[in-house]
Amino acid sequence: MDRTKLIWVAACTMLAGCGGEARFAKIGPDGGVLVSADRELRLEIPAGALATKTTIGIEPVEERAPHGLGKAYRITPADIALSAPARLVFDKREENEMAVAVASRGADGSWQAHLGAAFDRFEATLTVETTEFSTWSLIQMLKIEPTDLRVRIGATTDFQVNICLEDDASLFAGANLANVADTCRPWTLSDRVLRWTVDGLPGGREDIGTVAGDGSRATYMAPAAISDWNSVVSVTAWMDIPGRPEGGLGAELTLSPY
Repeated sequence: MDRTKLIWVAACTMLAGCGGEARFAKIGPDGGVLVSADRELRLEIPAGALATKTTIGIEPVEERAPHGLGKAYRITPADIALSAPARLVFDKREENEMAVAVASRGADGSWQAHLGAAFDRFEATLTVETTEFSTWSLIQMLKIEPTDLRVRIGATTDFQVNICLEDDASLFAGANLANVADTCRPWTLSDRVLRWTVDGLPGGREDIGTVAGDGSRATYMAPAAISDWNSVVSVTAWMDIPGRPEGGLGAELTLSPY
């Protein structure tokens, strides 16, 4: 949809929802835009998608997606029939675009990640197209664990890249959808982990600690001494995933003499 032709729907009714404020508007054949009350999600309905004026709603809900980031949003009515795909535009300003995905909840309660989402770095948005309304959320598709911990000088800590999809190969098979797993598991496609760094330095350095990686696993060795108490360093796994900008999964470590 051409942004210059979007029709902002001014006549919205604000109602209290179980997870926050719900927003509703009547949108007809001319199309229109509805924005969630917190402005984190924008629904764009193109001209011709609706045959008649229909009350469209966005409501934050308490239900969380597995590995969900922020709120989940229910878009209504669930039984709507669109003649052309609508666009869901998520504000992902605070999220790691390499590791985040948009997921929707099916009628059976399962969640699916939409792998064909479009990233816009300038606008800091993540966009998917859909002809069906349901409950939607941003999720963390990839994780590095542990994520935040204290490490004694001279000690070692193991790190693991995990994926929160049931089939990690779907990322590379051109699939548009992948089932979201309830529990994240070790990432098996180790060749997609390009390098491990400490504070941006491949392999690290003696004074900030070193990291030795074997694909999706790595071991960090803290320095033998630190100049400042509670020094903080970042260990990052840099990855290559088709269709996504190269990025890293980082963990912050606080170094301590004890």
